[in-house]
Amino acid sequence: MPQNTPALCKCEPEYCGGGLLWRGIHCSIPSRRSNREKSSLQIRRTKEILEIATNQPTGIALDSKACVEKWLRGHETEIRDDGMYVMTFTLMPNGELRIAPRRSEHVACASGGPVLSAGEVVFDSKLNIKEISNQSTGFCPEPISWNEVETALDRIGIQHPGEFTTAVVFRLCQQCGQRNIVKDDWFVCGICESELSRDWNFERTQVAKRTANRD
Repeated sequence: MPQNTPALCKCEPEYCGGGLLWRGIHCSIPSRRSNREKSSLQIRRTKEILEIATNQPTGIALDSKACVEKWLRGHETEIRDDGMYVMTFTLMPNGELRIAPRRSEHVACASGGPVLSAGEVVFDSKLNIKEISNQSTGFCPEPISWNEVETALDRIGIQHPGEFTTAVVFRLCQQCGQRNIVKDDWFVCGICESELSRDWNFERTQVAKRTANRD
């Protein structure tokens, strides 16, 4: 997969988790821009993302199903007509799973990121997960990030569907900078109709797999 390293992003490998770290669209600059334009955009987007992360509450870490119940007693989140609770989630590099009210910014939930995964999660009245997705336009994680989410949920002891019930594929248009959701294997920009990369092309850091002696 292509890797472009913006000047203001720390993108070397980190021994902080398994799989891939998704850093988010604020680090992604279309390649057609000049170096001066890229530098200006990198500075502005980095400031924007830090402002979001600073001015909104971070997510609450879960270590059991009881934490979800406790969180619901003290916070408001979306409740669907069928009585299910919809929340934002992020999975931190250390394996910590965080939740926040739906419509919260994922970058705020993750204290700015990076993350192993991010999206939306739906709990039923028994606080089992009925639906979960990687729908995060802030980090645009790949569906493969489910592997890390599953590990975290199994450790916490929360029942889940065994996969993303809605798996979203994001791609950045390198011509116009549009963030696209790819559907039906149609890798074409919805704005300028340029061909989209088959590989994930937002800012990404590949990190080393967990080792027994990493601590």
